[in-house]
Amino acid sequence: MKQLLTLLFTITFTTTTFCQISFEKGYFINTVGIKTDCLIKNIDWSNTPKTFEYKLSDESKVIQNTIRFVKEFGIYGSAKYIKYTVDIAPQTVGALSEKRAPQYLTKTVFLKTLIEGKANLYLYKDTDSKKFFYSLNKETPIQLIYKRYKADEVNIGTNNYFRQQLINTFKCDAIKKNVLENLSYNEKSLTKVITQYNTCFGESSTSFQKERKKGTLFNFNLRPGINSTSFNVDRQGGSFDFGYQTNFRFGIESEIIFPFNKNKWTFIVEPTYQSYKASREGESPFGLLSQDSSIDYKSIELVTGLRHYFYLNQNLKLFVNASYSLFSVNLNSTVRFTRTEFKIEPSGNFVFGGGLKYNRYSLEIRYLADKELIRNFLFIDSTYKGASLVFGYTLF
Repeated sequence: MKQLLTLLFTITFTTTTFCQISFEKGYFINTVGIKTDCLIKNIDWSNTPKTFEYKLSDESKVIQNTIRFVKEFGIYGSAKYIKYTVDIAPQTVGALSEKRAPQYLTKTVFLKTLIEGKANLYLYKDTDSKKFFYSLNKETPIQLIYKRYKADEVNIGTNNYFRQQLINTFKCDAIKKNVLENLSYNEKSLTKVITQYNTCFGESSTSFQKERKKGTLFNFNLRPGINSTSFNVDRQGGSFDFGYQTNFRFGIESEIIFPFNKNKWTFIVEPTYQSYKASREGESPFGLLSQDSSIDYKSIELVTGLRHYFYLNQNLKLFVNASYSLFSVNLNSTVRFTRTEFKIEPSGNFVFGGGLKYNRYSLEIRYLADKELIRNFLFIDSTYKGASLVFGYTLF
């Protein structure tokens, strides 16, 4: 099993080194206005980028370009970023300012185009917040102001000046003032206002937003498999090893897909039934000649963690995941040494895995790090560990 684990992770990381399917048809325009068609690495940036990687052809080397030399870049049918020098009012999450008014910094940044027309809507996203910008007739974008601040020692205030900005700027019969006065500062609400404004003047709006298909942000997976696990008890003066046993396991996994980085990151939650049953003869770790030493371990454990996918083609992808077993529901499990019986109370442990997924089917090898099964006795150490071969099927 260890050899299989080593082979799987070697294949995973070697393959991702050469994987090139994330490069998509795009372009960039340099600072003197020359447009270059190329293949851009589309990582579905969660934060607004300052750099990007591109290739001139499938066979050419990867080149990095930066905001210093580029005034616009995009991926056809997917994304468009334009360089502007704008006034940005940061929103610091960790330590809120006591000032209600925005404090501006002048920065040169890429703005992500969301809606393009007579009126444009842009997004700038960094580690602390999202900031939306608007422009009319291709003028320099202006930030729509939304700021949380420290009103006093107890209360947090909110500056919703963006609503007044919209009322003052986007005058249109189709846009009701009372709607703007209660508008939320988010992409969906602001997109609707900008689109309505363009329609008022008989102009179309080009959207660069991705359409989210129903069901794409959540997977529900059935995960039967086989565990190969061992159990060992150590005490001063001796140890007792029950050896490796192969048993059935079954899990039901909920997989929540994060809406960035091309949906490559997911959060997984999997309750799993597992069991381990063994007996043997020999000297126990308690200095007794045992004829009936045995363990009967049955539990339902909850494992949560992160998974990352590496796309090989449209239907096939590799994945690796790191998880932690938060807790186990013990199903009357015990360890017995002659006349001494110990109740099993398992600890948490880390779980690492990797595998392949083809359409709805997956195959994963998991390494189960050491966990204790007997915890409330002094001078006794117990180790439960092993590996799993897990088959998966995505219901939806």
